Amino acid sequence: MGYWPDEAEALIHRIQDDRQDLWNDKKADLLAEEFSKICGKEGADSLYIMVYDECGGYDNHSFNAVVDQTIYSFRRGKCNVVVYRSVEWNSGGRDYLNQISKEVDTCRYGVIPFRRFYDNFPAWIMEYRVHNTRFIGMISKERNAIVRSVNSNTDWGPGWWITATCFNPDTLRNTDKQFTLVAGWQ
Repeated sequence: MGYWPDEAEALIHRIQDDRQDLWNDKKADLLAEEFSKICGKEGADSLYIMVYDECGGYDNHSFNAVVDQTIYSFRRGKCNVVVYRSVEWNSGGRDYLNQISKEVDTCRYGVIPFRRFYDNFPAWIMEYRVHNTRFIGMISKERNAIVRSVNSNTDWGPGWWITATCFNPDTLRNTDKQFTLVAGWQ
């Protein structure tokens, strides 16, 4: 599509730079509104938009995604923004909403161990837990993540997302550490 990635990245940067006065939810809403205008004209793409507090490090966030379908903009305008573009959701992916929701829900408890860093953990989820995805994102709840979707025709966007609770591998009990876990369809 013509807007991806250059026009999309410019839009993300403009909102991050020019609207530092807004909270994450308002930035996410503004991005969703602007992308709705583009996606409505450009075709069948469906998007996940994630806006969260500025941070770095694999203890705060970790992703596994197809490079040409994902834009990352970290530590800019007091926030991080990740946008995932599903190219297949509106051409049949919605038919698998039940499957992806069940697979993501299995990660809610007892799957993500409490550890210092989570690099490569989304790749493990993609390989062993949630199938037919091209995006798995984990954002620490402490980062105040807001998830919005565009052009998906479902309340949950082009895939499914939950709050997942980490467990202690020694005791097998849940911990206070939680992640917003987002899985985007192909």
